[in-house]
Amino acid sequence: MDKFRSNGLRVRAGLTFTILVAFAGWLTGQSFFDLLYSETSHYPRSLSLTVATDSLYAVKVIPQKAVAQKTTMGFTDVEGNSHQWDVKLEVRGKFRRQYCDLAPLRLNLNKSTLADKKLNTFDKYRLVVPCFKTPTSHEEVMKEYLAYRAYNIISSASLRVQLLSITFRDPLGHKPDRTVPAFIVETYGELVARLHHVAAVKTIGISPTNYISSGEATNALFQYLIGNTDWDASLAHNTIFLEQDNGKFIPFGYDFDFSGWVNAAYAKPRNSIGQYSVTQRVYLGYTQPDSVLLPVIKVFSSQKERLYHLIETAPITKQEKRRLSKYTDEFFTQMDALVKADRKLTSVYERLRGKEAHLISTGMNPDNFKMPRH
Repeated sequence: MDKFRSNGLRVRAGLTFTILVAFAGWLTGQSFFDLLYSETSHYPRSLSLTVATDSLYAVKVIPQKAVAQKTTMGFTDVEGNSHQWDVKLEVRGKFRRQYCDLAPLRLNLNKSTLADKKLNTFDKYRLVVPCFKTPTSHEEVMKEYLAYRAYNIISSASLRVQLLSITFRDPLGHKPDRTVPAFIVETYGELVARLHHVAAVKTIGISPTNYISSGEATNALFQYLIGNTDWDASLAHNTIFLEQDNGKFIPFGYDFDFSGWVNAAYAKPRNSIGQYSVTQRVYLGYTQPDSVLLPVIKVFSSQKERLYHLIETAPITKQEKRRLSKYTDEFFTQMDALVKADRKLTSVYERLRGKEAHLISTGMNPDNFKMPRH
């Protein structure tokens, strides 16, 4: 397939897709995200946004485009230094934008400001905030943050996140401050630069033969670990693809609020694939031989204690720690059984798909889910 570069972007002739970020391997130094990020601590960074939230959330109906609001952002970096920047803020998302009192946000930084501060010019960051003002909703944000952190433990091909404590301030001082737990997600460009890949793309219909097999299996098995069915690689739903120099792709997921791990109050089971409860696991990965799946399972098992430590040290209630530990136990118990099973009778993939093997989501190619022949 012909390739050419235009303005630094890689374009692929013959396929229609959205290019999210071009090759960024030449970038060095810190980004805005790096000013906030700690790999080893759950300590939230303080961030304030002085913005008229009423006007920010005035347009919630899709597909109307939300208007970016000029905002003053204050934050404390990892070194304890305080900053005040002029930025723009807008509402993003689909379901949560219409359903929630406080929908997800996008932080739009000024590239000139970033350049003046000698930072990489990654400028658009997703902020995940609680859906409602309730303690339950606050904890759901914490659990989605933990899902991203769990993904980081399993694979470097995953988005980093940083816990925040965001205070919304009324610019006129008519309303009291509102402080909520939240987290910020690194940009796709940072992930590309970090891993020295060619690009991160969002495209429909990539053939499974163009995947790195272990990368596809890792993404699918992680989604299975957290009980997430709100994704679809063939339709690029909540899925981005890292392109390597050899033209192969590694899919990775994002947006985990509909997973059993988070178990959000608003999440609904996906009945079309046999899911009767949000916490029920359904494997949605493509057919892979045991030679691919078994080494991937071994990687997950090797990180088991780190996952349990993540849960134990998380800033969530003891009740939720017990629930997540039990939910993780169930996954590893199943993985142990898969490794020990007589694979002359059934393959790992067959056992993962189980009784839902005949159910294929609308828009997906059934050939990608064919059961192995013996």
